[in-house]
Amino acid sequence: MVDNNSFKLSEQSLNAVKGYDILDSLSEKEYDDITFLAAMICGTPISLITILDERRQFFKSNHGIDIKETIIDHSFCMHTIQHKEPFVVQDARIDDRFNDNPLVTGYPHVVFYAGISLVSSDNAPIGALCVKDIEPRSLNTSQIDALKKLSRQVQRLLELRRKNNILEQTRKLIRHQSILMEDFANITGKNLISTLNKLQTYFNNKDEINVNLPIDGPFYQNLKGALDEINLTLDQVLAYAHTEISPSVYAKIDFKNLINDIFLHLGTGVSHKSIHIEIKEYADIYLPAALLKKVFSILLMQSTMHLRETVHPKISIDVEEKNNFYHFILKDKGTVALNIPGDTPINPFKHSPISSNSRNNLLDLAICQKIVQRHGGKLSVKPSKDNGNTYRIIFAKPVHILLVEDSEGDILLTTEVLQESKLNNFVSIVRNGEEAIHYLEKGCPGQISTYPDLVLLDVNLPKKNGHEVLDHLKNNPKTSDLPVIIISTSPYENDQPISMQKLAEGYIVKPVEVEIFDEIVSKLKVHWANHIYNITDIN
Repeated sequence: MVDNNSFKLSEQSLNAVKGYDILDSLSEKEYDDITFLAAMICGTPISLITILDERRQFFKSNHGIDIKETIIDHSFCMHTIQHKEPFVVQDARIDDRFNDNPLVTGYPHVVFYAGISLVSSDNAPIGALCVKDIEPRSLNTSQIDALKKLSRQVQRLLELRRKNNILEQTRKLIRHQSILMEDFANITGKNLISTLNKLQTYFNNKDEINVNLPIDGPFYQNLKGALDEINLTLDQVLAYAHTEISPSVYAKIDFKNLINDIFLHLGTGVSHKSIHIEIKEYADIYLPAALLKKVFSILLMQSTMHLRETVHPKISIDVEEKNNFYHFILKDKGTVALNIPGDTPINPFKHSPISSNSRNNLLDLAICQKIVQRHGGKLSVKPSKDNGNTYRIIFAKPVHILLVEDSEGDILLTTEVLQESKLNNFVSIVRNGEEAIHYLEKGCPGQISTYPDLVLLDVNLPKKNGHEVLDHLKNNPKTSDLPVIIISTSPYENDQPISMQKLAEGYIVKPVEVEIFDEIVSKLKVHWANHIYNITDIN
């Protein structure tokens, strides 16, 4: 058998396959109709639509056989995509390229093969439409032409799928931007109208308008102050509309150093103030550093810029861990008192006094609250007893997920879904059954937990399959209580052995969807699940 590893899919082909988002998708009638017609026209019992990646061939439609994929080494279609013309093998049993192929020597006992390459819109090969038989045969010109026409229909379906994916992503982006624009218009309009009214008042006072007025007099200084307010408002509203943080990377953080670094870079506007800062040590914080840096940069700027000169300014920061949540408590002494519950959206015009300084203060807090909420957290503000405010920020402690999966495509798709989940998480990846067992036996040194909190386990794994991994995990006293969710290409949970159905806590059909994942995890009867999905109940 010829080694298909000698031919590699180009990066262009792999990117095209990824763009179609079709690997491990469920059967669809439009594709099944094409394989039915191909088999009928060619008089063969088997017809397939195959999509290739670097390690396997996935059957988008599998007429006449009951398998959904094979490894790339067994692929006839890998040969097909290397030819512009139809690729035909009349008798694989006597062909040196295929005579020892497991698909020839074993099920489904392929003898005849004919395939037409499928290409993307930019002409990159991605798979094939093929027909197979268990006895030798040949195809006439009309049958070959029919296969070519059907392959073009497959390509049109794939392009339609890609465009629909882009359209759906665009719709989500538009909905998101619409919400932002509504907030933008509300905040900008009210604040600018207020400031412009001040300007109108100054100019309506005709007695004060005089070309000989001193530049440092009250009229010009009030005018400059009003213009500065407009500029500040525009800067803040633009920041409010762009509160995205780069993709979350959960890692251990030196919190004290992070806060000290923020304070050192706040600028000369606050460095001259004699501010006493207390930061309580806390050893193990696992959160995205970029997230904490953004949040505490805003809060420290609030506390330092609005300190009253008549008091001894002081800021203290503490961290507590309660029920799998991090509670960050920042207390300042000497600022304007605020009172905003954690479940209340910060409205700069509802919560602030009339002064523009306080309103700008609330605009910054509104930005901070949006950042916190977009990462599943809460921000509340209460007046403190010693003439200042207490800010409390709550984030869920991330859950450690072990993903046991050998397909790079599935790894990419699953990790992207996990980033969208309500569950703050970081993912460790192992790619075969033996590696998974070894990983679970030695634990996770240097991680947030000794063992993972959740295991996502593929069934079809090299070296040791998912059945063996699950059996080992549940028979080990150290890991027997770990929740396991099976991920499989089969839409039927009953396809799996009874042992897996009884031992696993959940079952998800590939590709993993975030809504289904969140629903299953929220129902897990483990110590962290209920807490993580009910942050609105945490104060």
